[in-house]
Amino acid sequence: MTELVNTLTPWVAGAVIIMLVIDVALTIVKLIQGPSVLNRALASDLLVSSLICAVGAQMVFSRHAWSLPLLVTLALIAFVGTVAVSRFVARDSDDDGAAAALERHRRQERARKTPRNDDLPEWLQGNRKDAP
Repeated sequence: MTELVNTLTPWVAGAVIIMLVIDVALTIVKLIQGPSVLNRALASDLLVSSLICAVGAQMVFSRHAWSLPLLVTLALIAFVGTVAVSRFVARDSDDDGAAAALERHRRQERARKTPRNDDLPEWLQGNRKDAP
């Protein structure tokens, strides 16, 4: 069994490297072309995830664990970055929602303060012929 593992390890390592290179290349294309901030943030998060996978694969093929603190640090950086971008985008969308709600409230206040025909004196209502 050990001989089989030693024989297949270079092939598996090569396949992992090829998949990671393709992943990173497509992610960089998305990072450059992304039409919005969210697409670019997602691509950068995926780039960090690909880096985490590459370091993890290197740990497996080298049979060591000294890179584990690096993996935890990269995961923490990716998480904090994603939360920061999410809060930034949510704040921007809340501002738009707040502005729309404020405008809606102002329109309702204006409509409430505008006198209706029933509230006007009869001579201002315009339906009488003898209005001064």
